[in-house]
Amino acid sequence: MDDHGAIRWRSTSSKLGVGDVLTVQYKPCRNVFPITTNLELWAGFNGWKGEDKPLRAPFFEVQEGVLEASITIPNFAKSVQFIFTDGFRFDTREGQYYQAHVYHTLEKDNQGNVFKCFHELDGTVRRLEKQNRDAQELERLIDEELASVTSSVIEVETSVSDTAEKKRLALREEAMATAQTLHMHNMQAHEIREAFEKVQRGDESVTDTDRIGAFLEHLGMEVPEPTIEELVGRHCEDPEDGASLSEAMRIFHELDQKNFGITIM
Repeated sequence: MDDHGAIRWRSTSSKLGVGDVLTVQYKPCRNVFPITTNLELWAGFNGWKGEDKPLRAPFFEVQEGVLEASITIPNFAKSVQFIFTDGFRFDTREGQYYQAHVYHTLEKDNQGNVFKCFHELDGTVRRLEKQNRDAQELERLIDEELASVTSSVIEVETSVSDTAEKKRLALREEAMATAQTLHMHNMQAHEIREAFEKVQRGDESVTDTDRIGAFLEHLGMEVPEPTIEELVGRHCEDPEDGASLSEAMRIFHELDQKNFGITIM
């Protein structure tokens, strides 16, 4: 059985372009998603590979076994990459991601004029027609769209201090660096970091070792306490001081290699 589902997609234009609505139909593979409720379409643009938070759209069942979700293509898009997930399991087309090429784009020239362009699959770009807008307006629209994408997936905390923001960024960098060392997929690292943030000690970048069990539960693992203690002793430099994100990731990674954990296809 294939480990990814069957998909088809359509857009409001015959050739996908900025401003179009992209509708994706998905028939999940039961080998990956035994339960198909709460599935989401996660999308990114211009070569997205899970390194940034995705644009998320819920699926709705349109007929038995067939789900459908839609997103609007923003003005900055040249291509669309998307995957399917229930938050624990992922269909990433075996790490290649599903792709949709954006043919009709908006581009600006050095004089501030905006043109509708046609992007060939080979990268060739043809200008089609000048648009009744200037580059500043296009840039404003793109800024608004980027803000919209961000606000659609991130809870905005207006009281967050610069220090807290820097700590979050440092945690993200730690996750990416550890993922590279462990040959772990970026999307998996993203999910692990989110689970870690739920159990970390206040605004510190560590978690108490007695919270490792809860951390693993957020990732779909139920691990016996003696096993957790053994893993903590093996992977944590100083268990009394707590576990860092990288140490928690190494604990997860060892368990995942033994088929305890998240399925990513």
